[in-house]
Amino acid sequence: VPRACLPFAANRVMTLNVEFVGLPGTGKTTLSREVSEELATRGLSVSEPTHELERRSKFRRIISKAMFAAASFVLAPRVGIAMSRTTLNTDQRSLTDSVRVLFNLLYVTDVVTTKRSADGVYLLDQGPYQGIWSVGLRSSHEWGDLLNQFDYIFRRSKLDLVVFVETDKSTLVNRLNKRTSGDTRFGPG
Repeated sequence: VPRACLPFAANRVMTLNVEFVGLPGTGKTTLSREVSEELATRGLSVSEPTHELERRSKFRRIISKAMFAAASFVLAPRVGIAMSRTTLNTDQRSLTDSVRVLFNLLYVTDVVTTKRSADGVYLLDQGPYQGIWSVGLRSSHEWGDLLNQFDYIFRRSKLDLVVFVETDKSTLVNRLNKRTSGDTRFGPG
């Protein structure tokens, strides 16, 4: 991470929210971990809230995500209702897909807005952009249309930096073939 990218001084406290976006298997989590370690060696307070949740047992992970999703509705009911309507109008392939992507959007949106108010660097290997990519994966809507429909999420999230992570097709297929958890609707085929 170049020093120019770090707007922190030892005596100043700030918040920086960074989201890593890319296809499942591109290395978002790996890159986030490496950046976290580097920033920590420079004395910065670093948190990876979405990665930390993913390391929990399946039961604890679902409960934690549900709490964030519920908080999103309780703290900003109009946004939660708007997000529900927008998601249901994206022509997902099934009701299950609609519920799954809505749950994920509510979860990541609340994580970002909650962490935004605390001091430190917050690295997200899942965030609003990744959530909207998930909506678009099985939607019949054009990407530009989806981004416009969900613009209020980006404005509410106020991410400071979005890092797009890419890899070549063979690496992506290899990494997806090694996954056994069924945690993604995206596969090597």
